[in-house]
Amino acid sequence: MNETQESAIADFLQILEEHRKNCVRQGKYVEADVAKNRIDELKSHEANRRLEAMKDQHEREKLGIEEAHMLEFQQFNLIWDKKSKEYQQQCDDQVNMMMERHKHEIKEYQRKLIERQQKPKFSSVLLNYRKIEEHLARAKKL
Repeated sequence: MNETQESAIADFLQILEEHRKNCVRQGKYVEADVAKNRIDELKSHEANRRLEAMKDQHEREKLGIEEAHMLEFQQFNLIWDKKSKEYQQQCDDQVNMMMERHKHEIKEYQRKLIERQQKPKFSSVLLNYRKIEEHLARAKKL
């Protein structure tokens, strides 16, 4: 309701109250009691109307807040999903880079090992056995 209607109701209640007072002054107690009951009825009706209007307003506000919350939640989820995908991609890229780096380091290490590898030094006993083997092999050829 707008202010003019509320003002009209307040004015009507005031007129009824004045009418009730006049009835009491004039000794018309039955009519005053009827006016009092009508005032109480109107006040009760007006209080219920205001209560319903407030409930409706609160319900509208609640729905608006819930709608805003759902929109914000959806936006948050979109941003979260995007960031999650970016993070996962970054992790995958870093894992791939690390694997490539490890492969390169292993190859480099193997190359260095091969370069540092020295010619083996055989023991004197082994060298002696090889000479004996060589002489025996020549002896059988002749």
